[in-house]
Amino acid sequence: MRAPRLPRIYTRTGDKGTTGLLGRGSKRVRKDDVLVEALGACDSCNAQLGLSRQHCLTEGQDAVALELMRCQVDMLDLGAELAGSRAPERDAVYFGRAGERVVHLETLIDQMQETLEPLRHFILPGGGGLASAHLHVARASCRAAERRVVAVNVAADPGVTPLKPAPETEDMRGRAIRYLNRLGDYLFVAARLVASQPETLYRGEKDA
Repeated sequence: MRAPRLPRIYTRTGDKGTTGLLGRGSKRVRKDDVLVEALGACDSCNAQLGLSRQHCLTEGQDAVALELMRCQVDMLDLGAELAGSRAPERDAVYFGRAGERVVHLETLIDQMQETLEPLRHFILPGGGGLASAHLHVARASCRAAERRVVAVNVAADPGVTPLKPAPETEDMRGRAIRYLNRLGDYLFVAARLVASQPETLYRGEKDA
């Protein structure tokens, strides 16, 4: 079966600072809209995952590289769900497996933790080699994406607080937040796992 052709890269429809979203009946929005900011943050995170994957492959960390590719697929599907979240009619559920993926990442985290020395100090990112350093960058990018999706959730329901979660907690945005939170945890532990050099520990003024 022949793969569908993607539309041409440039359409000129965004030249005035607006962009379209997924779903029937969706309206065009400004490119600085909180939802578009969240989509951009997810895209940035995905790019960092890809860079980390290449460094893991170079350093022989094939299992982590494979999982990172799966996470990149997750990020594209998560982005599609976000992009269609304002549509009057939802065309599809792109990331319905989010719950399964969260459980999977938790399992991997637990397995990796068993092989690592317990942390007694904070880590200075960048001390464990290139793959480890880029995984820390991906982790920070993931946390930024998580914050942007939380902002989308709050914008959709201004009454949302940590003590009063939104009704969407079990819906799309809630699934996205939980997934990004766990992905950030996974990337931190994976950065420790693939460290090819001793990690640089934070010891306060002793390091200055």
